[in-house]
Amino acid sequence: MTTKEKAVKETVKENQAIKNEYTELIASGVDSNSQAIQFVQMVAKEMQAGTTIREVKASMQSLLKDINIKPVILPTHAESIPVANLIIAKYSNEIEGIKVSKILSLSARVLADKKAGGAKSHIEGIKSFEELDTKTATKKESQNRDGSTKPKVEKATKALNVEDLVSAIYQGITSMKPVGQLTEKGKKEAKVIEGWIMQLQNNQIKVKVKA
Repeated sequence: MTTKEKAVKETVKENQAIKNEYTELIASGVDSNSQAIQFVQMVAKEMQAGTTIREVKASMQSLLKDINIKPVILPTHAESIPVANLIIAKYSNEIEGIKVSKILSLSARVLADKKAGGAKSHIEGIKSFEELDTKTATKKESQNRDGSTKPKVEKATKALNVEDLVSAIYQGITSMKPVGQLTEKGKKEAKVIEGWIMQLQNNQIKVKVKA
């Protein structure tokens, strides 16, 4: 396959309806908050109908080539638009006085904090935009929590009697009631525990065989 053929094959489909709406947003100027909110709502609807994030970005990017003053919503905001739409719908009585740039910024934080699967329930459980802002972690906090800023290398600690370790784990488990769901970090830790238990069981089997 030639470079030209590969480029043709990788061309992303553009959404004409999004392009038309984005053209109007660009023409309205950087201070048209109502037009920007309308664009978020329209794009979210198109995404619900099947338009992908890549197609949204391509549709917007194609109109920015010769623009000196960039609109408030850029292709880089595409991932946050569905969450921004949820926020606009939930806090519709407050949105008029809030800049769409702030809505998009908070949307990105919600995604980083709760991921796509938990964003909707997080928003629905909070009464006001201000409260949502307060109860959503910053991007840095989310990165530190998830270990994505500086992955920590787990080092072996001092030796501990297996019987004592099992007893400590057992006491911890039986004294607590599990609630909530595991984060990605928690899932990794659970896998380590699972592997450790399997290794412990295998060691016990080997001891019995030797005996």
